[in-house]
Amino acid sequence: MKYERQLNEQRNKKRELYERYVGREINTEEYLQLKTDADTAYGQLEQSYAAWKKHTDQVTTQQVLGNKVLEVAEKISSEPTLTVTLADLLIDKVFVYPDNQVEVEWKASEIFPLTFFSFSLTY
Repeated sequence: MKYERQLNEQRNKKRELYERYVGREINTEEYLQLKTDADTAYGQLEQSYAAWKKHTDQVTTQQVLGNKVLEVAEKISSEPTLTVTLADLLIDKVFVYPDNQVEVEWKASEIFPLTFFSFSLTY
């Protein structure tokens, strides 16, 4: 991966820089300046990598959710009535009250992240 390779290269540069300092190829002042530059470059690269990783994770999550929505939509469209399979897929809980009121708690909010699927049915 591009960022991981670049981060590894930066770590190697910092190690080589330290080896040059220990080997007295550069003095303390040069070492500190070069190390500061290397630390800054490494930090910026880490931030870029974190932002990229967050973005790709979000895209992956959206793709998984999109696939799940398509799967549910296909199952719903292939059934002419509410089957046990669809009920298990779509309904979380059903509450039946003594006054003949029925309340359905839908799982749809897990599948479709919109709240318009939450409602009650009264008979």
